[in-house]
Amino acid sequence: TAPEVLELLSALARDNTVMECSLRDCDAALGAVLREIARLRGERAAMERALCEVQPLNELLSVELQAWTRLTEESRSLHASIAELRDALDTALSRTAAEHEEEAVSLVEGLVQENDRLRLILFGTGLPPPAK
Repeated sequence: TAPEVLELLSALARDNTVMECSLRDCDAALGAVLREIARLRGERAAMERALCEVQPLNELLSVELQAWTRLTEESRSLHASIAELRDALDTALSRTAAEHEEEAVSLVEGLVQENDRLRLILFGTGLPPPAK
């Protein structure tokens, strides 16, 4: 019958419209997915290039860290040696200073006595002998 055919054609037209809208939505979603895939591929390629640059830098950093550790230990050892040398020098200087001080006092006293004798010879006068 004609009304049933019209109703069926009307339902088919609505279904066709819904399917066309769904197909456009699916096409838009598929386009977005394809763009995202392309973007992610580009990002992956950039990350792979960065990884290729990072690996040698990481190896260099490891070598530099080992050198820094070695130099730090050497520095500590040198600081300890310097401290030991300073202590030894201080000890030696304190002994030497005491010995030289006694010698210097004796020398000055001798020079004062010699000066007094020379004044006495030259001028017939001298300073009174130092009180001891």
